[in-house]
Amino acid sequence: MFPEICASLYNMVRYGLAGEGSPIPAGAPEAIFTIAKAVWEADDGEDEMWHAGRILENFMLWCQGQVDEFVPVIIGFAITKLLQGGGAILGKPLRLMCMNMVISALYYNPELTIRTIESVPLAAGEEPLISRFLALWFSQIEDFTGLHNRKLGIFTLCKLVKQPYAAFPPHLQQIWPHVVSVLLGYFSKLAVAYEMKAEAEGEPDYEDDLEDEYGEDAYDSDGGLPDELDAGGAGDADELLEKLYEAGLQEDEDDDDEAEELDLNQYGQMDTPLDVVDQEEYGLFASLLAELPATDQQSAEALFAGVKPEHQAQIEEVQKMAHNKAKEQEARALRQQGGYNFANATVPQTFEFTSP
Repeated sequence: MFPEICASLYNMVRYGLAGEGSPIPAGAPEAIFTIAKAVWEADDGEDEMWHAGRILENFMLWCQGQVDEFVPVIIGFAITKLLQGGGAILGKPLRLMCMNMVISALYYNPELTIRTIESVPLAAGEEPLISRFLALWFSQIEDFTGLHNRKLGIFTLCKLVKQPYAAFPPHLQQIWPHVVSVLLGYFSKLAVAYEMKAEAEGEPDYEDDLEDEYGEDAYDSDGGLPDELDAGGAGDADELLEKLYEAGLQEDEDDDDEAEELDLNQYGQMDTPLDVVDQEEYGLFASLLAELPATDQQSAEALFAGVKPEHQAQIEEVQKMAHNKAKEQEARALRQQGGYNFANATVPQTFEFTSP
C-alpha cells in the first residue's frame, strides 16, 4: 500500500532533495516523481491518490526552483481530475488535494503555472481554464479547514497579488477584487487552527511563558505585556486571537472542530516549508496592504475595489495581530539574549550629591 511508504518518500523529498547545503543526487527527483506519478495514474482509490498528491505537493514546495520540468505534469493531473464533473464526483479530501496541488504550483511559480494552464486549448466560447479553477477554489473556501490548507492559501494569494498586475490577462485581473474577501475567509479560523495545533503538541501558552519568567504579575493593568516587553504598546495578542477565534465560529461549531482536528492529523505528518513557519502570514498580509499602493498602484486599486465596509474590522484585527506577533517575537529574542545590552556597563563607584 502506497500510504505505508509515504513517510520514506517524504523524508527523501525534505531531507534528500531539499537538504540544506547538499547537492541533489542525480536522478533522485525523477525517481520520486515517477513513483508518485505511477500511483496517481493507477487510480487505485482516492486514498492512494490523496497520498500521491501530498508527495507531489511537498515535491514542489520543498524544491523551490528545482523541479520546473515536473510542475506542468502535476498541474495536468490535478486539473484533469477536477474537471471530471467539476470535482463533484470526487470525495472532499481528494478534491481539496487536487486544488492544493494547483495552489502549490501557483506558489512554486505563478508565471509557469498560469502559462501552463493557459496553454490548454479551449472550445469556442469556453471560459478560460484558469478562471474556472479560481472560481472553483474561491467558491469552496469554507472547505479549506486545517492549518496547512489555510496557510498555503494565504501565502499563495499574497504571492500571486505581488506579481506585476499589468502582466496578467484581463480575465485573470478580474479576480483581484475578490482576493481580500477570500484571504479574510482563510484568516477567519486561522487562530482556531493554531490553538488546536498548540493543544495537540502540548505547547504552553505564551502567557504561561511570561508567568514563568516574570511571576504572577507578568501582565500590566490592561492585560497586556509587561512594560519592559511592551515598549511599543502592542497589547496582548492573545486577546486578538480570541477575537479572531470568536469571529470564525459558526453554528456547526462541533463539526468544524472535528474537521480542524482531522486536517491536523493528516497534515502534521508531512509538513511543508510553509507549515514550519510560525504565524508569519499575518505580517505578510499586513505588509501587502501597506506596500502594494507604492509598488503597483493598478494592483492596489483593483484589490481595494473589492473591500467592503464589513471587511474593514477584520482587516484591522489581522493588522493588529501582525503587529503583536512582531512584538512578541522581539520579546522572545530579547529574553533569549538575556535582556537588554547596554553600551556602557561600567558601574560608578562614587556618587556626588549636590543641593538644588
